[in-house]
Amino acid sequence: MKKTIFILFALIAVNTFAINKVTVTVKNSISQQRNNEIVEISLKKVVAKLGLKEGETFIVKNASSKLIPYQIASSNGVKDALLIFPATVKAGGFSTYTIQKGTPEKVDTKVFGRLIPERKDDFAWENDRVAFRVYGPALQATG
Repeated sequence: MKKTIFILFALIAVNTFAINKVTVTVKNSISQQRNNEIVEISLKKVVAKLGLKEGETFIVKNASSKLIPYQIASSNGVKDALLIFPATVKAGGFSTYTIQKGTPEKVDTKVFGRLIPERKDDFAWENDRVAFRVYGPALQATG
């Protein structure tokens, strides 16, 4: 009887925790290890599976429960937003990541970009290695 109750409790606990997290398995089908490759998944699906409400945050953890930094990326607004994060996967292997409700750690900024209004419509960005600038059509028209 005690064994049956314990197993039933364990199943209930597993199901309760499974609702509050999303597991992402990343497969590497090549014969080289992939280090910090960017993975993208639908933010809409993650939010739906976690049942996140407006203003609630989440965290991404690797198999060792280490927090992984992430970003929300979109080219056309929230509708098709993506959750992107770096994944490391051994050659021919799998890595598992867990997404769950939580407060992410502060991450050092490595990229900075801005519109340059004093130069018409230029855009400049830089990271910890290089810097770039794109000259917009308004500046090009000035000759």
